Amino acid sequence: MTTVEIDYQPERDSDHCTARITLEPKSIDKDATLSVVCEVNVRDSRPVNNSRVLFKKSFRTTSAHMEVEIPARFDRAYSYSGQQIDVVIKVWLVVNDALIFDSKADDVMPKQALQKPTITRTAKALADPKDAFSLARSFAAISPLAKIKAAVLLVLGLALIGAMMSAGFYFEWNSSGDDEGGALGSAFAASAATGAGVWYLLRRQFRSYMTFEQHPNLRIDKDRFYTVGDLVRGQSRVPLSNARLRVVGYNLEKGRYKRGSGSKTRTISFSNPVNGVMLYDETVDHIPARTRIADSFPGHLEFADMFRQLSPPQLVGTKHGLATHWEV
Repeated sequence: MTTVEIDYQPERDSDHCTARITLEPKSIDKDATLSVVCEVNVRDSRPVNNSRVLFKKSFRTTSAHMEVEIPARFDRAYSYSGQQIDVVIKVWLVVNDALIFDSKADDVMPKQALQKPTITRTAKALADPKDAFSLARSFAAISPLAKIKAAVLLVLGLALIGAMMSAGFYFEWNSSGDDEGGALGSAFAASAATGAGVWYLLRRQFRSYMTFEQHPNLRIDKDRFYTVGDLVRGQSRVPLSNARLRVVGYNLEKGRYKRGSGSKTRTISFSNPVNGVMLYDETVDHIPARTRIADSFPGHLEFADMFRQLSPPQLVGTKHGLATHWEV
């Protein structure tokens, strides 16, 4: 049986390890390949996994017992056990000793050989805080014109829903036994769709009291100080009170899995926030109307904690691995 075992002795050499290989007689004097592979395994019943090769060495087998030196450390590659993905660094040996089924063996790289940072576990609440939307407060904050638009939308929406429900009850009452339930069910479905559409348009009006967006494609330097104005842009259209602004950084576990069957099989991508860190958190009592929002928030921030506390990114392609993300 072909085997490969990794021997790592960091006190002697922290940058290299030895692959101890045992071969069957048929595998001697054959071409072989030793690879170090970073594997991202999705924790799901129908995972779509991915991998990338970190190191590959081809050689000729010469005896039943061989030793091959390989690197023990790789840039941005380390073992990781998370909520929805696991990252494993493996050594794979393939000996070309058969027409179809070559001899293969594998071993996991020792975790002490891989640089894994200290992490925290607070990202979910930071990255996805509860929405504190208030209908009354939002209506009071918007401009008079937006209030008129919101009132018209609300009145028209309620009138349309009332008309559809009345028509549904009318046709239901006067329908034959074979059509019982059809008209009323259609009225309920149409009313629900109309209500959802009206609510979407209303929330757009309620959010018109300011413009706010994160600067796109901003390059982050861990040694630089930033003001809020460096990160965001936007303007208040009406006076704002008790405004809170937070900047958070976190890791994203990325992966894919399958759902459905047959022709309806689909591949779903996910990004799960983990390992969060708060970078800036300030609340101001008042933001005047028609001013830059960033001008009301004092001080500065730096991203050193994000680089120091979060796991460094290691991606296999664009859909798998661990990413680093920040948002306002």
